Amino acid sequence: MIEGNEILDNTGYGLSINGGSQNMIWNNTFYHNNGAGDVYDPSHVQAHESGTIGNSSNFWNSTDRGNYWSDWTGPDVIPPFGIVDLPYNISGSVNAKDYYPLTTPQTPIPEFQSMLLVMGVIALVLVYVVRFERKGT
Repeated sequence: MIEGNEILDNTGYGLSINGGSQNMIWNNTFYHNNGAGDVYDPSHVQAHESGTIGNSSNFWNSTDRGNYWSDWTGPDVIPPFGIVDLPYNISGSVNAKDYYPLTTPQTPIPEFQSMLLVMGVIALVLVYVVRFERKGT
């Protein structure tokens, strides 16, 4: 499962799957990969999947949400809103598509180092509280 990532500014594809299967790629934010801008250009698709021709066995969306693609944010006039009305085509030999591309970027999952900092601050606060309570009794 590839979920909750911000994939941006790669000179090549933001993600390329070559022969994998049963991968679920959803709730990610793809910005300006492979020369993509803010307007879709089929020669600058941001992701790639190759394998058995015409037969993708990976999932570029969940059952109701896909990924945000900086070059594919509309149209969104048919409910459910927040989902682009047309699928995003993934380049490659398998005809893969993100059937539920999102209209807004997703918040990435915090990096592990950031979580260590948060846990360290919480530990320091707990140590201070325990010392303060011991001195007070």
